[in-house]
Amino acid sequence: MHSDAERKWGKGLVVALLSLMTLMSLTACAGMGGGNPDPRESSGSIYGDLLVARIAGGERDAEIAASRYAAAVRADPGNADLIERAFLYSLSAGDTAAAYAYADELVAKGSDAPLPRLARGVRDINEARYDSAAAEFAAAGNGTASSFTASVLSAWALAGKKDWDGALKLLDEAPGREKNRQFVNYHRGLIRAQAGRWDAAGKAFAEALEGERPNPRIIEAELAVLCAMGRMEGARDILASAGADTGSPLLEAARARLNAGKPVPLPAATAREGLAEALYGLAGAAVQDRGIDLPILSLRLAIDARPDFDVGLTFLAELYEAAEKWDLAQGAYRRIGRDSPFYENAQIAIARLLDEEDKTDEAIETLDALAAKAKDGFNVRVAKGDVLRKRERWAQAATAYAEALADLKAPERRHWVVYYMHGITLERSKKWDEAERQLQTALKLEPDQPLVLNYLGYTWIEHGVRLDEAMAMIERAVELRPTDGYIIDSLGWAHYRLGNYKKAVEYIEQAVLLQPGDPTINDHLGDAYWKVGRQREARFQWRHALTFKPEDDQVPLIRDKLENGLDRATVAREARDEGPAR
Repeated sequence: MHSDAERKWGKGLVVALLSLMTLMSLTACAGMGGGNPDPRESSGSIYGDLLVARIAGGERDAEIAASRYAAAVRADPGNADLIERAFLYSLSAGDTAAAYAYADELVAKGSDAPLPRLARGVRDINEARYDSAAAEFAAAGNGTASSFTASVLSAWALAGKKDWDGALKLLDEAPGREKNRQFVNYHRGLIRAQAGRWDAAGKAFAEALEGERPNPRIIEAELAVLCAMGRMEGARDILASAGADTGSPLLEAARARLNAGKPVPLPAATAREGLAEALYGLAGAAVQDRGIDLPILSLRLAIDARPDFDVGLTFLAELYEAAEKWDLAQGAYRRIGRDSPFYENAQIAIARLLDEEDKTDEAIETLDALAAKAKDGFNVRVAKGDVLRKRERWAQAATAYAEALADLKAPERRHWVVYYMHGITLERSKKWDEAERQLQTALKLEPDQPLVLNYLGYTWIEHGVRLDEAMAMIERAVELRPTDGYIIDSLGWAHYRLGNYKKAVEYIEQAVLLQPGDPTINDHLGDAYWKVGRQREARFQWRHALTFKPEDDQVPLIRDKLENGLDRATVAREARDEGPAR
């Protein structure tokens, strides 16, 4: 979102600003880090405010950028570029009241930028000024992409005044409608449903889903139409065909309502809610082509139109996660209420983000509290296992996965990953027999899953059991993932364990090329080199492995090989462990 906002400043001021860059970079960074207790407060200098705003904008600290651009606008109230920056960052920070005020200033100054007009139109719909909203959207539609956006938003302005036919005509004539067929059909269906034209609405939703990837939001709308027509049994049939557990919070909430004899509500029952749906969908389309900044602006407008818009809040949080802005992501997730279908997922995400901030104990407490109140604790306990596994707290992670699987009434194909993770944590906890059973269950649920084939086959090779079967499994995994360095290393190590040292070198060298920074693969290559007589290269690889921070229990083994050579180190280790080396 950052750009050269100061391009229209006078030449003398630009030169002065550039000449002060070195000095101001020191004062600005001090202001953001600790010299100024609140980086949102003005430095008292337009130069300092401007530079801090630019730095904050580059780091996606929209709140700081907005406050400093606001200070700059107060110092130079006639500067349209600064007003534009203040508008964009205020909107990105969620301060829509300030953003609307800046949008008014920009339009008053003759700005032809579409976003201020769109923002004013959103405000007008929020305040039920539908004719004014339509005019604002029409003024914004001065380009191909903007024209499509303007047409869809204008349709909702007309829907607000119950001009259903006019709204539908705008959608039918929207530029780019064929390219956005599913999106247009969805909104056509919502407008028809709000008009009470249930048959036509159902047809539009069916067309939106035809030949397209299933969209839970559209399926939910289809269920709502069937319920409105008194066909709740038909709605139940649609969900039954989707399976016992769709994995979608929206559809599982719809299932619960239908099972309780309650109708499924329409996703958008008012013009304002339809507008929020449109802005949400446009954000989803924009993120594919334009990064995350424009989608964040669109979502902020959607959430202003519908403050309890849980799908929009979830999407906003995910965008902040992508930018590694953990605090902003948590803020969005925390706005999702307890009665929302997305509440559990939001709390799980908050726990995951707390762990990202090294607040693992707080993350676990969050998940434990959630599990205690959940009707079905499966997903929560899986999330707890994932957090603990990431922190290599293997035994605790294994317990969490075991508790999750105990809640699972009927394992489905998609649950293979939980059995797989449980198997890994059990194996790392030295409970091999239990681990083997879980990995085999994962393989039964997903027979050609390369990760499971690789892990189970590799572990069998390490234990010296079922070697032919293990080799076939790893070869199949390589066939499925021919560029995965870890899996190719497994095949090389399998050959090593079987005494095929030249083959081992061949495959492990490929693995090192694909994963050059992995300590285990480099260690394996050192062992393979030693066995084919390339002892100097073996020691080089072992030293290399040590630089990549291997697991603590591997460090003394690698050092032993460096000091004594592979053969003497192996004999000494086997004597010490009273068994073959792993």
